[in-house]
Amino acid sequence: MFSEGDKRRLIARPTPLTFFEFAMAWLWMLGSLAFGVLLAYSVIRDGVGDVVVLVFLVLLCVLVTAWSARTLIDIWSEVRAQLIVGPDGVQLDRRGEQRYAWSEIARFDAGDPTPSEDSGISVVATMHLHDGRRIALPGLDLLLAGGGPYTRWRLAKISEHVATLNRMRDDRAG
Repeated sequence: MFSEGDKRRLIARPTPLTFFEFAMAWLWMLGSLAFGVLLAYSVIRDGVGDVVVLVFLVLLCVLVTAWSARTLIDIWSEVRAQLIVGPDGVQLDRRGEQRYAWSEIARFDAGDPTPSEDSGISVVATMHLHDGRRIALPGLDLLLAGGGPYTRWRLAKISEHVATLNRMRDDRAG
């Protein structure tokens, strides 16, 4: 879709907070895995103490490790996601595995700020395709607790990006 000479515009990319969350998830997973291995080693070396408690702790370490691995996979998909706009359409990742031509796109929408169940604000910019599918745009989402100037600034930036994408779609269609 995009050749090397085309002008591409990177609209959204992962924030430094995403990379921090990724590093912390790795530390959490490795720490819980190490604790589980050390606990199992101490049980084997010292003999059997209270078996029920030790089995529970080892099982807890395995569950936390599995949960951390799942979190890492989710964060890794956020790290890989980017919103790149070019003359032929929109690309949702760095490798170009998710590409959509301008002719496939009906419109872009930012939606209304929706309160979430944990008293936060949630907004997700979506791309509406002519076939009825709606695709969330990476990097143009917001999930924050409470309001304030940062939330208003992020909402304004998301709305600005969505307006730019709609303008670009209109220019390509017309």
